[in-house]
Amino acid sequence: YWFHDGVSGEWITDAAPVFAVSSLLRTPMAGGIVAYRDPETAKHSVEHIGGRVVPDFSQLLTIDRSSR
Repeated sequence: YWFHDGVSGEWITDAAPVFAVSSLLRTPMAGGIVAYRDPETAKHSVEHIGGRVVPDFSQLLTIDRSSR
């Protein structure tokens, strides 16, 4: 799978993406999931809106989408 970094918009090719998940994140198609190259940036993006950070894609596939 391929992901764009939520800050730069560039492809994440040099690291495993970390995901910020929140229903309050404004995303295309209202998915509420943004990929980041930097884990601290992902954490900061959901800090004040009650979201969470999912550390890898395999865990992202197992989250309960109703709890975003």
